[in-house]
Amino acid sequence: MPFRFLPRTDNGHLEALETAQRKLDSLSAAEPRFVSPATEARLRERLPQFREEVTGRDEVVGQQTNATSAAKRKKQELRLYVRHFFQALNMAIAPTTGSMPTNKPCPTSAARPISSASPRR
Repeated sequence: MPFRFLPRTDNGHLEALETAQRKLDSLSAAEPRFVSPATEARLRERLPQFREEVTGRDEVVGQQTNATSAAKRKKQELRLYVRHFFQALNMAIAPTTGSMPTNKPCPTSAARPISSASPRR
């Protein structure tokens, strides 16, 4: 059974339509047409519009890709600033709430008073 390749993308469709138009243009008036006159008229009418839409879409996708990468960089930078802010805030709050150790003596050293005398030899 013969296999017929059908395009799957817009660029593939555009290439197939342009190939069909080139073949139609290369036929002389005496040669038989492989499509009906109505189909040929639709092809000539809609191909320029389809080509313009595909080209426009490619340009917009390119712009969107650039905007997305710029937004991603800004988001990463913002995360860095927010993370740093919360780290600094936590370091400022923690000593007042007692959740982080300060320079106070630990409970075991409080039981033994530290004498000001020189250490024994």
